[in-house]
Amino acid sequence: MTNRIRAGLGGAVLTFVLASCGGLSSGGDLYIDPSSLTLSSGYGVQNATYNGGSYSGPAICDNTTTPMNASFSYSGTISTVDVRLKGGTTGNVSGNIRNVTVSDSGSSVSLGFTVGAGVAPLNVGPQSIIVVPNAHVIGLTRLEMVGHSPKGSTDVLSSNFIPVVDNC
Repeated sequence: MTNRIRAGLGGAVLTFVLASCGGLSSGGDLYIDPSSLTLSSGYGVQNATYNGGSYSGPAICDNTTTPMNASFSYSGTISTVDVRLKGGTTGNVSGNIRNVTVSDSGSSVSLGFTVGAGVAPLNVGPQSIIVVPNAHVIGLTRLEMVGHSPKGSTDVLSSNFIPVVDNC
């Protein structure tokens, strides 16, 4: 099997439904449905390997800006959503991603944002990086969305691991 990366063309993006964690509200007036999470990226991998696992789906590029979209359903009232990345190995959390566009229908939220080059928190030691036409996964991260209600409740939704590649 070969590792490949592909870029979305003409606005088309790769969309995948991801199993996720979430749905626990701190105050009861906000519930995010973890089974409703969809995630898309301007880049994706097919059969990319990392630490014995194989990944196909959306990817984050470490060497260039990656456009991403996420959406999920909720019940209750949501006032704001913070988006951040959480390292798959270390658990380190990036600061909130800025300039997130939010569309709220009253029962679902769609988010659009970009992940800058080199910002995904990973546990990557020193290594020589050789740019090759095949996708080279350098680590895994999760997308974490934190919904806030006007009454102060929060609910956290986390994606499955997203591969981070070094040569998009």
